[in-house]
Amino acid sequence: MPDMTEPEGLNLDSIDYWRDRAGDFQQKYEDLKEEYRSLEATGKEVEGELEDLIRMLEQQNSKLKTDHSQTTSDLEKLRQVFQQKRTQFNPSFNRSIALRHSHNSETSSPPPPPSR
Repeated sequence: MPDMTEPEGLNLDSIDYWRDRAGDFQQKYEDLKEEYRSLEATGKEVEGELEDLIRMLEQQNSKLKTDHSQTTSDLEKLRQVFQQKRTQFNPSFNRSIALRHSHNSETSSPPPPPSR
């Protein structure tokens, strides 16, 4: 029959204490593992949302660049048309002003002399 006596320096209270401590550590480990999994899943979800947002913003940026390029091109065309029209009509406009000015000076009387 085996000896059922406690080894020296070891008692049942000490074994129960360390068994309880091991159980506490095991529970903390399981809780932390579950929290880690939850955070990991949340992180992947946020990462997916951010990647979608980046794709959307890149598309918007590309569209804005295209719109800007088109607007710049349209502006340049309008400037060219404006220059052509100004060149085309400016001489006749200047002649019209000159004729009107010369007509006014021929028909108007000289200004009165200043009073003293």
